[in-house]
Amino acid sequence: MRWIFVLMAVFWAGSILMTLLGSLLSVWFLKAKQNSPVFKGYAGNGISILKPVKGMDAGTEKNLESFFHLDYPEFELLFSVADQSDPVVPLISRLIAKYPDVSAHLIVESVYIGPNPKVNNLVIGYGSAQFDSILISDSNIRVSPDYLNEMTCEFAGYDILCSVVAGTQAENVVGRLEEIFLNSFYIRPMVISNWFDHPCMMGKSLMFSKAKMEAVGGLKSLSIYLAEDFMAGEKFREAGFKANVSRFPVEQYIGKPALRAVWSRHIRWGRIRKNHAPFVFLLEPFGANAIISGIVGALAFSHFYPVSFLQFFAGHLFVWFLCDLATMRRLSQKMSAALPLLWLMRELAHLPLWVHIASSNAIQWKGSNWKIRRDGTLTDRRKSLRGQASSPEGDSQAEVS
Repeated sequence: MRWIFVLMAVFWAGSILMTLLGSLLSVWFLKAKQNSPVFKGYAGNGISILKPVKGMDAGTEKNLESFFHLDYPEFELLFSVADQSDPVVPLISRLIAKYPDVSAHLIVESVYIGPNPKVNNLVIGYGSAQFDSILISDSNIRVSPDYLNEMTCEFAGYDILCSVVAGTQAENVVGRLEEIFLNSFYIRPMVISNWFDHPCMMGKSLMFSKAKMEAVGGLKSLSIYLAEDFMAGEKFREAGFKANVSRFPVEQYIGKPALRAVWSRHIRWGRIRKNHAPFVFLLEPFGANAIISGIVGALAFSHFYPVSFLQFFAGHLFVWFLCDLATMRRLSQKMSAALPLLWLMRELAHLPLWVHIASSNAIQWKGSNWKIRRDGTLTDRRKSLRGQASSPEGDSQAEVS
């Protein structure tokens, strides 16, 4: 039985070392932006910004309006909405009228290219974009006037670039838990993978060369995948193109999300992780959850050394919390006396979330039921999608959160 405790100790050591390393790298990575000059010159490279939009909430107007204040010589805004009756259409029209000096266009059309609704929403704007530099930015992203200068500074020398995301302005408990997930759990693997020159692309803020995208099959080729952003990065790397993660975070406005919506989103993201990195996902409860890792470590070390289970477990949680706190502070998360309790609630929620993710490969996305194949493509759970990829019909709409 001794070997079991040895194995448990090894698992604990690996998890705490990866957490420490990931947090240190993340803090260093994000701190580097403070010393990174933002190039405000202009080399004649205009940027086409694609904004897939569906519906609106309390933060949508400020999110979208922030893009009309960008301090960059030449860019265009292409808003795409699938349904004329969508309540966001009048808002976008008002913003376009309010800022006549900004090149902005609203595209209202529903097309079906494949099962991925976001790609369906983007494809017309992508086809009409006048610049080679394409920037896809979701509607819950809020940016500073320097956003494009920061992106072009980091894009130099690369072919595809994404930003890390900082969850901000949560207004309820569920939103605060979402902030903690984004500002600790998700940033570490992004920074570590980028450190090892295999960055994982995230579509909240994704910039690439249109010519290079066409060279790897075009945007339409991504419509069969659930994780079109991740697969774009994979296709670029397989073609020998360079990918990078920006040191300048973008803000994701959180507001007052419903628990069901947040849970469903994390189920979808988790099943992407399970599909593309099954072994890493299998070890996730031991390596990425403070409570499970702490229990494993406390059982192992209390067996070998004269230390109480509770003392070891409490010390472990304290160290892990400090690691998460370091990344949260670097991403400018609002601090409060309730943060330790909220952090503990997030850790407790992680295990049932992981079990739910592991229980199936099915997802529900904007009223449609899909199943993820092993290659990352989507299949309708009720009927085969064979032959539908070329059909112009359907009314799938984009989810942008």
